[in-house]
Amino acid sequence: MAELRIPLPPKFDSLEDERQHRKQRLAAGFRLFSKFGFEEGVAGHITARDPLEPNTFWVTPFAVP
Repeated sequence: MAELRIPLPPKFDSLEDERQHRKQRLAAGFRLFSKFGFEEGVAGHITARDPLEPNTFWVTPFAVP
């Protein structure tokens, strides 16, 4: 049986680099959800925490693709 390998999260030189990475991945996730029709109500909800401001989250408005 093949060994299951789960990739680790990337390491960053700065929190600014990590922030940019998270924003890009979040935008890609929103686009994929929209492409596959997950944009109705809570089905299209994705959230990411800002690494520079831990009490801040990025979220799309409810029911907005």
